[in-house]
Amino acid sequence: MSQPKTQRGHIYEAFGAFHLRFYKTFFGVKKQFSKKLCNKDDVNQTKDSPAVLAFAEALIASVNLHNATKRKFVCNRNLRGQFQKFNQQGETI
Repeated sequence: MSQPKTQRGHIYEAFGAFHLRFYKTFFGVKKQFSKKLCNKDDVNQTKDSPAVLAFAEALIASVNLHNATKRKFVCNRNLRGQFQKFNQQGETI
């Protein structure tokens, strides 16, 4: 299985706040999401301000981690079509 690409996201301004647009993959389907980062105020005046970029980096790091850890769920079955049993260490019994 190929490794998903890391993304940077896109910061944009809407409704008096800064938002981050990014993609997440659920069950093999890629969907677009948007998350509010912070309100536009005296400290956060532009999308390039350090505080806005810090919020975006923290959020996109968790998104990239989510996308990287998602794998297809594979169930091993025996010849009778029953699920295999696993012990606490994840080894087949």
